[in-house]
Amino acid sequence: MSEKKSQKEAAEERLEKGLARYISVPDWGLPGFRTGPKDPPTDGKVPDIPGFTPQLGDVLSWGTYRFGNAFIVGKDGALITNPDYSGSGYLTIPLEITQHMTDARRRYEGIDVLYMDLRHDDQFIQENFGDLPKEWKFTWYDGEEELQITFPNGKMQTFLPGEHSKEDILRWYEGSQKMQSSFRVDYDLQGDDLKRFQEKYKNKDDPNDQYAWLRARPKIPPTWTMEPGGGGGGSDRHHGTFYLNGPSEESEAAVAAVEEFYEGFQHTTTKPYEYSDEDDDDDEDDEEDEDEEEEEDEDEDEENERRR
Repeated sequence: MSEKKSQKEAAEERLEKGLARYISVPDWGLPGFRTGPKDPPTDGKVPDIPGFTPQLGDVLSWGTYRFGNAFIVGKDGALITNPDYSGSGYLTIPLEITQHMTDARRRYEGIDVLYMDLRHDDQFIQENFGDLPKEWKFTWYDGEEELQITFPNGKMQTFLPGEHSKEDILRWYEGSQKMQSSFRVDYDLQGDDLKRFQEKYKNKDDPNDQYAWLRARPKIPPTWTMEPGGGGGGSDRHHGTFYLNGPSEESEAAVAAVEEFYEGFQHTTTKPYEYSDEDDDDDEDDEEDEDEEEEEDEDEDEENERRR
């Protein structure tokens, strides 16, 4: 039975394969040498660590819990703070690092990265979705194994490799610029209804997949988005809410898909209502005008008080 590889051996092996390395700095030490620094550097540069030459993309951690105290080696040896898109101490590799890589996901194989920004021409995007505009922002979210795309109009949508195509992405973006509609669905599955639902939406290809029914969704138009709004339950009940929105011209198709999905089960669906981004902008402008009027009134009151 082979002994567990030392941190140095594992790092050397990853370097030979062209992979980024994860180094727990306080634990890095070799016989006859001092251990690594105990605290993160304050000058933004990789500290002197015996037996370690930093490479672009290497992850250095000074923490013992997740990656809250981790840094990524950037260009010219600069240390980039883990941006942690999760806000919970998980590792994020930003575009500042991956812009220098053509196959970033492979570079971090074996390292627990939750979020990773990708170039538009990264090999993963090319192989799964084709050529996409450079102006868009691409982030891989490993928690759900999905690609998050933020578009120039500020909207973000997720797409799944093997399920969505380049055409789906372009169509969604085009639809996001049209008049929008939104509605919600509330469902409540209890007793035998819950068992029927679980049976209907089980994973027929993998009987060990016990939670397929929780991931099941209506086949709404690809231009539409379905977001959870909360829920709960137990062994004999499951209830929840979903919010759906997309182009108004396909609202009837979206409602029909939801009704078909929950047919025979307790649920309520609200009537779609229309809105546009301009409406949101108008609301923001109105709020700003109201704030300005309140400030003017306060200034006037103060001036009158002084005159008295």
